[in-house]
Amino acid sequence: MAPIKKRTTARAKSARAARPSTAALPKPDGISSLPSSKRDKQKIKHSSFVSKIEKSSAKTQKRRRPNNKLVANLESLADALPDAATAGELETSQARILQPKVKLESMKRTKGAKKRKEKLDKLEKERFNANLAQLVRGTGNATPGADAVQDRWAALKSHVQSNMETKPEFAQQPSQTPNICLFLTLAFVPIMNLAVVLPSPKASLSVQSLPIPAPASKELLIKVSTIGLNAIEAKIAKLGAIPVAYPAILGSSYTGTVEALGSAITNYCIGARVLVSNRFGTTGNQHSAYQSYVLVAAEEKMVIRIPEGSDEAVLASLVMNASCVPGLFSGQLRLRRPAEEVPAVGTEEEKKILIYGGSSSFGQLSVRYLRRAGYAVITTSSPRHVNRVCELGVDDAVDHTLPSQQVIQELKARGPYRVVVDMISTPQTILITSQVLKAQGGGTLYATQPSFAPEDLPDGVQRVFKAWSEPLYEQENERLLEWVIEEYLPFGMQKGWIVAQPIDRVQAGLAGIDGALENLLSNAEGSGKRFVVNV
Repeated sequence: MAPIKKRTTARAKSARAARPSTAALPKPDGISSLPSSKRDKQKIKHSSFVSKIEKSSAKTQKRRRPNNKLVANLESLADALPDAATAGELETSQARILQPKVKLESMKRTKGAKKRKEKLDKLEKERFNANLAQLVRGTGNATPGADAVQDRWAALKSHVQSNMETKPEFAQQPSQTPNICLFLTLAFVPIMNLAVVLPSPKASLSVQSLPIPAPASKELLIKVSTIGLNAIEAKIAKLGAIPVAYPAILGSSYTGTVEALGSAITNYCIGARVLVSNRFGTTGNQHSAYQSYVLVAAEEKMVIRIPEGSDEAVLASLVMNASCVPGLFSGQLRLRRPAEEVPAVGTEEEKKILIYGGSSSFGQLSVRYLRRAGYAVITTSSPRHVNRVCELGVDDAVDHTLPSQQVIQELKARGPYRVVVDMISTPQTILITSQVLKAQGGGTLYATQPSFAPEDLPDGVQRVFKAWSEPLYEQENERLLEWVIEEYLPFGMQKGWIVAQPIDRVQAGLAGIDGALENLLSNAEGSGKRFVVNV
């Protein structure tokens, strides 16, 4: 049987028809149709391989099942390979893909959730403070390890005190018992107390680093936030008006946060915001305001809780003079205070009260206090500040820039006066106010600072000065002091008994106090401007 030729497929026929015939190509002379060397064979193979690739990319292939075949050429292979520049990005993207995706969803809000959370936080704070106070007082059932814990606190205190550098002039007596509350608090604060020190009379004040004082059993440790500068402090620092022990730390008015409690303190809690005005005569640099941490003296009563929403700078700037106003008029002179019932008009009620220097800080506070109590007030002011004085409600204001004799005549014409107070109390103003008193038969002239030079007072006129907050501490004024601490100082501005005054905030903090005292001294008379320092 003759061999049967295998049928040629359609794919082979199409490939054969597309392949060009090599016989028709002309050949150069001298070149044989057969390869002459190994190099020629390699060229032929290479040319054939390249031509196959070019043909496959140039024509459209017809396939039965195109989905089962992978079509690729050099360009597609090259595009599939990553570039060297993007290799790092590819690895980064792959790593990013491998990271799990976290779906963030906000918690479902329910009505009243915020109030319930605030109430819960408040209850927890109260419970913590109660437990802490019980721990400090040592009440309750004692645990077997309580003595060991106290011994460890005592050892820690001894170690800190033995390794702390303390200047001899600021050395203090160590407290009698270890204060657990103090160590719990100071564990979270830096052991550093920046203080503004006056090294000698009329010298420049400088900032020094001192140890944080430890409160005794009846003392509070306050972390100061705002300091109010007072004119008397500027006169002590720059003029040496009142002798003090050097090196000295000045200041008596400040606000801050309770940082630590003495073991016998039960009516305050850590974190409470307070306003403090030191009583006149308080000694000890640890109780002065020009520093980061201050100890409130055990006998100090002028510690006021700051209401929510109150401006601490305003309170710190006014607290010293504001406490003197009720001390002078209601404590010393027995005049009624604001909100008390005004009696029927009589002989004494018809008499006016003279406040010389009504535009000063003390003067403005006094005018508003007396007017709210129902008294008629005559004052003096410069044309620059007369509008502000009139806004306080005075009955009349005399221009104190006029010649002295003319001022005296103007004030006499508006008398007689039930009380005469000189808010400036310089030799020039004392001469004027004493002559007004002499014209109505003499009397007591109340001054706001001591006499720094000899003064020639008329017969029958007596000059009286003292720290006018002191009458508040007298036994017969106990209810008045309670009213000042609980109502007048914390809520006086809300009720219109106290008026805010212009405030200059010292920019450099404690380091700017020295320059601020210079400015305060030049603005002390008649401007009513106050200076505060943020610590």
